Order: sequence, then C-alpha cells, then structure tokens
Amino acid sequence: PVIASHSNCRALCAVPRNLTDDQLRAIRDTGGIVGLNVHHAFVHEDPAQQTAQMLARHAVHMAEVMGVEHVACGFDFCEFFGPGNDGAQGLEDCSGTGNLFFWLERLGMSAREREMIARENFLRVLQ
Repeated sequence: PVIASHSNCRALCAVPRNLTDDQLRAIRDTGGIVGLNVHHAFVHEDPAQQTAQMLARHAVHMAEVMGVEHVACGFDFCEFFGPGNDGAQGLEDCSGTGNLFFWLERLGMSAREREMIARENFLRVLQ
C-alpha cells in the first residue's frame, strides 16, 4: 500500500504538494492511506480559511473520492521550526487535534468513521 503521510486535496487547495482526485484514487487502489496535513499553506490559499473546519472538509472530500478507510491523520505539526510553519487555526499544535474531530462530526462523519481516521486506518496499513 502507498502512504501519502502528509497530504491534502488539491481540489480544495491548489498547491503542488496536495493530491489530485486521480492521485487519491490511485492510492486507494493500492489499499493505501492519505494522512491529513495541518500546515496552514496546504489547507487553503486564503489565510482566513486556513482552519480546522477547512481541514475537516479535506477529510470529507477524501472520503467521498476514495472512501473513509483511506483517510488518516498525518498532521505535520511544525510550529517549533518558527514563524511560517504554523498549523491551521485551531490546529496550531497537537493540543488542537480535538478541533478537527469536532468538525468531522459536524460535517456528518459518524463516531466509527472518526475512529477509523484517528487510528484504525493507519494501523490497518502498518499491519
């Protein structure tokens, strides 16, 4: 399986590091996973939309394109590197992780789906 450990959706934030829908499907086809990345620049081009809610929208888009069993947490908390390496608003460091799961629930993901994203999908691929 292919693991894209720190990636988001290019459909929602058109930066080269983010994955296209075709790339998401190709990873799905290997049985792999994509780990969500909190780095603000990969969440949205507009700083006002670089939020935990927008990152949750990336997760929902991934789930729609490739299935929730291929979405995971990658995060990439890099605030210790200094200015410019910040996480999205509400995800500035690991203490904000609950904000992502709050928004996943608000956007309609079940408790089971959130558990899969939080840990089970990565564990499945690693085993």
